[in-house]
Amino acid sequence: MLSGWTTHGRLACPYCNGATDAFQLKNGRKTSWFDCHRRFLPIGHPYRRNKTLFRHKRVVRDTPPPYLTGEETEKQLDYYGALETVPRGGNWHVPPNMPDSYGVHHNWHKKSIFWELPYWKDLLLRHNLDVMHIEKNFFENIMNTILNVPGKTKDNIKSRLDLPDICSRSELHINSNGQVPVPIFRLSSEKKSVLFNWVASEVKFPDGYVSNLSRCVEKGQKFSGMKSHDCHVFMQRLLPFAFAELLPTNVHEALAGIGAFFRDLSTRTLKVEVVEQLQENIPILLCNLEKIFPPGFFDVMEHLAVHLPYEALLRGPVHYGWMYQYERAMKYLKGKAKNLAKVEGSIIAGSLTEETSHFTSYYFASKVRTRKRAPRRYDDGGVAPTYAVAGVPDIFSQIGRLGGKSKEVWWSSEEDAHSAHTYILLNCEDPLIRYFERYNKFEPFILASQADQVSYLPYPRMRESGINWLSVIKVTPRGRIISGEEPPLQEEQINEVEEPEQQIDDILLIDPHNHEYEDLTDDGTDEAVEDEFNENDDVSSDDENVSD
Repeated sequence: MLSGWTTHGRLACPYCNGATDAFQLKNGRKTSWFDCHRRFLPIGHPYRRNKTLFRHKRVVRDTPPPYLTGEETEKQLDYYGALETVPRGGNWHVPPNMPDSYGVHHNWHKKSIFWELPYWKDLLLRHNLDVMHIEKNFFENIMNTILNVPGKTKDNIKSRLDLPDICSRSELHINSNGQVPVPIFRLSSEKKSVLFNWVASEVKFPDGYVSNLSRCVEKGQKFSGMKSHDCHVFMQRLLPFAFAELLPTNVHEALAGIGAFFRDLSTRTLKVEVVEQLQENIPILLCNLEKIFPPGFFDVMEHLAVHLPYEALLRGPVHYGWMYQYERAMKYLKGKAKNLAKVEGSIIAGSLTEETSHFTSYYFASKVRTRKRAPRRYDDGGVAPTYAVAGVPDIFSQIGRLGGKSKEVWWSSEEDAHSAHTYILLNCEDPLIRYFERYNKFEPFILASQADQVSYLPYPRMRESGINWLSVIKVTPRGRIISGEEPPLQEEQINEVEEPEQQIDDILLIDPHNHEYEDLTDDGTDEAVEDEFNENDDVSSDDENVSD
């Protein structure tokens, strides 16, 4: 990191510093942050006194580690003798002499060059945890463990061997015959099929909102090829309700709480009271996960979530600090690099070529098709269908073109045609909430500026039910700019009209039928107002005459 703190090992968390409770797993040989979050709970919380759901016979009375100020951090760097960054430094550079107690009491491997800035010691946000990668790694750990992906799950043999020494969960211990019990958080083969079929066929978002998630389903066994934004959408939009019928209630609620936490944290606007509430809720959410998953599940990515609300209070909304915009910019620049021998020059040449073609396209004839004038992705200039009757629903008026060989269908009787039409109307793909029922609380007639785009998604179900409930997800239309200003609508108090104060003498009456001209005379007796500029000119001219 730019701050000089090494982000691996037992002291990977830059905020907990040397006061962390992380420990090394004996069989897994990895650092675990299991049962490190009860200290962030209020003093009187019952989780602090629980001796069975967390570590063996352990009662937590410690308070959260304090956040160090800039002066305290600088004193710590000077105390351990951290070296400054050498001129040829970089990610590959390792100082020849590491500071004392490195990896034991601290993880400072250098004193960053930023400490030469006069304001750096007063800056509270010096680490800026990346929410994008924390959310992605958190999601991958959850899905790989629930789906029991070989080689990637956190619930393996080594993790089960560490359980007897840490937790009192006899139902998950390996028995004398060497058999491994199935945990409650693992999906069976049947439930996996339901989940993957749901993602592949029923999860549909508006164009441009997310990539095609059905392509990420690999042979019905795992998700692969998911980008950071795909994990972002699944974590915040689908995780809160995806496992409602696939997992037990306590597991589903724990996972839904994590998805809702990242959802509330990633909003465009943040209120202080909302972030403070998130800061109080995240230790409880992590403790709920600790009651379910094994100690090997909790690495540093799960732990860093407890510090994200604190950074949000210092920085503001997360879109000012995560890596989405920077990685998109790097992808754009890397796409311009055609000559790997001269990368920088190739990027400049490609950018100049694109700018030249972009600006010259404005001077082409209107019939010339350019990239700037290209239609939308799915707009091929199709035609709207015409019907012989009026009042056809909009869902049957989609603009497009017919494909294949034309066919004519003749009905033997009017009853058959009516039956076919009725079947189409009752089985069309027009999503509704609780079919053929309406919630009469809200006004059905609204303005266009008051409408929001939503997406209707069904639940992944293990059994069919007569109630067709759908999950409504509010999405942002592609290319729409969100403004904090309210639309200029008519005020509510329309009956209170203020009469303007105006004297009758100031009103000029005009006869529209009289086209004659009349000379206006000024009958006023007021003296003419003297112009200060003319007065100054007279004085200057007198001075010139005197000088002459």
